[in-house]
Amino acid sequence: DESKAAFLKYIDSFTDAFDIVGHSLGGPIALQWAAWMAEAGKKPDNVLLLASPKCGDEDFAEYYNNFGINTLRVDIYNDLIPTLPPSGVYESPRLFLDRDGNVWNEHLTDLFHEAKNHGVANYIRSIRCYTKQG
Repeated sequence: DESKAAFLKYIDSFTDAFDIVGHSLGGPIALQWAAWMAEAGKKPDNVLLLASPKCGDEDFAEYYNNFGINTLRVDIYNDLIPTLPPSGVYESPRLFLDRDGNVWNEHLTDLFHEAKNHGVANYIRSIRCYTKQG
């Protein structure tokens, strides 16, 4: 409760539209912050999760989805982290990309290469390639 109170005090100064982005373990934090902000009447315009693990249980999924926050997960081919933990429940819409920005239909993981694609720079590169194609 202390961290939530401090966070809400901090966001009190937000007056303009804003987005929240979380990479890797920052993804679950971004979801929690977005929910806290929505509760406080300062709903973010968008939440973008890059390489985020699955998070939350059924209660969290229902709680978060009730806010109607525009949320997108972006996963890159051969990144293991977005597949973990196997029991994670919350799933926002997802975009699967390869390193050149091409869309894949599902997440594919080659366990021997998962670490090399997890870096945020690879995600930014893939998103840039994807947006140039569109």
